[in-house]
Amino acid sequence: MTAKQSRRRRWGWLRTVIAPSPTATRVVLGTALIVSLSIVVLSHDLAPGRFRYTEGDMADRTVPAPRAFRFIDSQATAAARQEAAEGVPPQMRLDADALGNAMAELDGRFQALLRAKSGSESAKARAAELLPGLSGEAFAWALKADAVTLQELRQQARTVLTQSMSRRIRREDLEQARTDLSSRVASLELSPLAMAVVAETARTSLVPNEVLDHEATARAREEARSQVLPVAVPVPKGYPVLRRGESITRKGLDMLEALGLHTGGFDLSRVIVALVLVSLGVLVIGVQVRGQFRELYEDRRRLLLLALVMIGSMAPMIWTEARSARTSLVFVPAGSMVIAALINPQIAVITAAVESVLVGVIGDVRLALMAVTLGSSLAAVALVSDLWTTRHLLRASLLLAGANAVLVATVGRLTEGFADNMTMAALLAGGYGVIAPLLALGAVHVLQYPFDIATPARLLELSNPNNQPLLRELLTKAPGTYHASLMVASLAEAAAQAVDADPLLCRVAAYYHDVGKLRRPNFFVENQYPLGINNIHERLSPSLSNLVVLSHVKDGVELARQHRLPSIMCDIIAQHHGTTVTYFYRQAVSHGSDTAVSAEQYRYPGPKPRSKEAAILMLADSVQAAVQSLRQPSPAAMQTMLKSVIRERLDDGQLDECGLTFGDIARIRQCFIRVLGNLFFHSRIEYPPQPAEAAGATNASAHTESTTPAGRSAVASPHRPPRH
Repeated sequence: MTAKQSRRRRWGWLRTVIAPSPTATRVVLGTALIVSLSIVVLSHDLAPGRFRYTEGDMADRTVPAPRAFRFIDSQATAAARQEAAEGVPPQMRLDADALGNAMAELDGRFQALLRAKSGSESAKARAAELLPGLSGEAFAWALKADAVTLQELRQQARTVLTQSMSRRIRREDLEQARTDLSSRVASLELSPLAMAVVAETARTSLVPNEVLDHEATARAREEARSQVLPVAVPVPKGYPVLRRGESITRKGLDMLEALGLHTGGFDLSRVIVALVLVSLGVLVIGVQVRGQFRELYEDRRRLLLLALVMIGSMAPMIWTEARSARTSLVFVPAGSMVIAALINPQIAVITAAVESVLVGVIGDVRLALMAVTLGSSLAAVALVSDLWTTRHLLRASLLLAGANAVLVATVGRLTEGFADNMTMAALLAGGYGVIAPLLALGAVHVLQYPFDIATPARLLELSNPNNQPLLRELLTKAPGTYHASLMVASLAEAAAQAVDADPLLCRVAAYYHDVGKLRRPNFFVENQYPLGINNIHERLSPSLSNLVVLSHVKDGVELARQHRLPSIMCDIIAQHHGTTVTYFYRQAVSHGSDTAVSAEQYRYPGPKPRSKEAAILMLADSVQAAVQSLRQPSPAAMQTMLKSVIRERLDDGQLDECGLTFGDIARIRQCFIRVLGNLFFHSRIEYPPQPAEAAGATNASAHTESTTPAGRSAVASPHRPPRH
């Protein structure tokens, strides 16, 4: 083993720690996110400055109210609700079995009389026990009556009993119902003794048929309790919430909880629930990223950004009241906008849902707070495209303010105790909606540079030559390249709009795609006439010219990195020629033997375009250069050249890795035809001849560009090779 291998083995563990594997990095980020969010969720239980009292404890200090507030007096609320429940009368229902049971009792009494007729003393005693109100004379008559007579009397008694129980009879009304039954019997055409037997058997069998409905009574009383609003008590600033040395009452604990100053202490179950909820939320995000957003999953730097923004949007909850919507309507929507702007809007929706649930958990599982936070965050994500200009930013702020106000007003109306003053709460929510986009825009501008993200704001900044030294240098030192890049930008932007690519990225990348020509601007044909020099390549061999042309890609990437352009633009610069063969390969073949010239020596180093934007820029650059080289331009010649160039790129495999479909390429070709037609073949009004005195005053030939019928400058060289 060599000394170098020994040192590598000895310090290998350190490299593993400093530059861990992608999987280890994701595990560390996920764990850190879970721990951080769990701390935020549990902060209102574990943070210092909050009291851990229980009812009956002695206060060890006097606690004045730090501000005016309102609290829910739980004892007064409970007493008011109990009073309302007690005021609900018992709920009654008809007993469907009451009549059947009464008839069974009636039949049993007549059966006892029939058994007593046998002469058994025990049977007589049982019958007398069942008919306690029957006189001795009537009882003796009943015992002497035959079975047919007793059967007729039983039928009479059943009829009377049925009529009496056809109306509702409560237990407290039972005696009156029996009196009414006796009156019914008195109207029957029976002998006095028979009437007495019918009346006693029916009267003693009569039972209440309306009974207490316990479930309905409980529901009615619970509904009465729910109708009683919580008793809110105003407390002025400075009022002693607790007094030192006094026993702590339920009312004192209510005031501490309203101020966010009370916690029940360390609760292991709450810690476990918080860890489970946070872990599930992070797991949901991780699964979605791995399954649906593979590019983000492979980008550790953007995963770190996602974790930091989530922690940053939740961390302010530590320093605010758990039940306050102040943080949830400012920082959570702002964080969602940042994630949507810098990472992905769909990821922002998922993180907003997870954070909204955690906000509700912090606020003692308040579903209303969850709903308001989620609604505001989703509205913020929908408005993220309006962050990049002042006018749109103002519109986004106003729309989010209106959405917040409507959400708070709606949820507050449906949820009791959400806010004491709904009008003020809605106005404050609107104010938070104005703040959130401003906060998000500031965060985006700060984070886009260290995390190397090409936001629309950054791209707009890069497109201004007055603020970008590299563009200004290109304009002054390579004016032909600069103006050609403008034409390429027009083509690329139009094509990107047609295939759902990023038009702004295509346009700005087109401005910079040939900055490598700044190292040797006079070697490129589009700069030779503006710089007043002849074609240098006429004095060079094809191989040497090829080396110069090939180098502009590498030089462009180096200049882009020196000027800290976004890496996505550096990639497009490196890919905008792919691995195509330069113009000088044909010259080399025409000047020498076919077998002596290798096409691979004349290919750009690549790589091939790996995104829609890079492929669009390659096609736009190639098409623009080819059309510019036409000796006799016409719409037909232009279309033929355009199709030839695109077909050549397809046949060479340059578009195999970019994600464009054949339908996309067809739409790009149509866009190029339209844009190039407008650029090269538009008509101009012919100026009339000037009067003699005007011609003497100004030299028209010095200020009027001579143009061909096709609109191209007559000074352009008809024999120049295409740009590279």
